[in-house]
Amino acid sequence: MNKTKVMMRASFLQLRIYLWIILGVVGLSILSNIIVSISMGGGGNPQVSAANLFTVILIFIGSVLPGSFFKRTINLGATRKEFYKGILVVYMLWSVFLAIINILWFELEVNFIRNYEHTFNILDVFQWSQFGIVGMLVYQFGAYMLLLSLLNLLFSGIRHILGIIIWVSLIVLIPIFTS
Repeated sequence: MNKTKVMMRASFLQLRIYLWIILGVVGLSILSNIIVSISMGGGGNPQVSAANLFTVILIFIGSVLPGSFFKRTINLGATRKEFYKGILVVYMLWSVFLAIINILWFELEVNFIRNYEHTFNILDVFQWSQFGIVGMLVYQFGAYMLLLSLLNLLFSGIRHILGIIIWVSLIVLIPIFTS
């Protein structure tokens, strides 16, 4: 079997429990939003898109795979170069997959769901929907890969003093630049 296919399968097996948990939490969130919306008598309560809720899996992908998956892969005989090439392919495939899901859900939202509920999507918030389907795909892919790269940097270096310095500097820089 190809090393990339093995890496994809192993990463999916590592993330399987997180996928089920997030799918359950997103389902419960949608159900509770529907109940609240029905009890309030209309769509006066804006909600986050269900596809955007599911992209929370990116946080788990970017934090779980560099941490525990790295040790397992190295112990099974892979080199660091093979691990990072494989993890880059995994990140790209997850980013493309979630971007496509969000685009398809966005089209369903605009054409059907927004007649009944007031929702907002990352594509509307950042106005990426004005660039067409290809533009939406490129912008989401770039944002998702940036997030995964940052999380990979932070969680792969957590056991080293330089990694802790990067964490602290990021924690200090966020409030400075957001104000």
